[in-house]
Amino acid sequence: DNKIVDVHSVAVLDKAKNIIFGVIQDITDRKNAEEALEKELRNKELLFKEVHHRIKNNLQMTVSLLSLPMNEITDEKTLKIFEDTIHRVQVMAITHQNLYKQSLESSEVKLNEYIQDIINSLILDEHSIDIKLDIDNTELDMKKATSFGLLVNELVTNSIKHAFVTDGNIYIKVYKSNNIIYLEYTDDGVGMKKNAKAGLGSILIEALSQQLEGEGKYLEGSGIHYILKFNSE
Repeated sequence: DNKIVDVHSVAVLDKAKNIIFGVIQDITDRKNAEEALEKELRNKELLFKEVHHRIKNNLQMTVSLLSLPMNEITDEKTLKIFEDTIHRVQVMAITHQNLYKQSLESSEVKLNEYIQDIINSLILDEHSIDIKLDIDNTELDMKKATSFGLLVNELVTNSIKHAFVTDGNIYIKVYKSNNIIYLEYTDDGVGMKKNAKAGLGSILIEALSQQLEGEGKYLEGSGIHYILKFNSE
């Protein structure tokens, strides 16, 4: 009947002779269930890879479409808007790539690896900027990780564009305590001008902190000092 059985035997010595006892257990249902589970996992992994491939292609297509008109743009301000937009799309791609690297083991993104990848993707141009990271092993789900990564990207990009004349230092600390994620961001640049009109980067930082349902604010002092806290769940 195509049954799968598990056979156990044990030797028992009595005064008369050796007696072999055997136990036969029908494990057909268990084996069928295991095979069905393995098949489901394989299908899930194939689906995950296919979705990743399509998202990756779509993001690459978006970057390519944004890059097409850049050779014809002569206005520096407009060109910079395109460059910043492209990098924001690339940050979203980095988020997805970090999640994919962890495959089916976790549905969350490791912030230390993720933020490091974002920093590595930045073009520092002529600046000599030292970026120090102090990030624990905190993980976030993809939705919050995307918003958080974009927020960090805007902070660093703003510092690179506006804070430094030549060189400088940026310090990023991220840690988790009692399900609350804390971000401390500082640079030793020129700081924010009083009553200055908020640029797109600052507007995005505020919008992204609201997406995270967090509390973010700039502290007074030299350079930029921004702190943020939000629930990790």
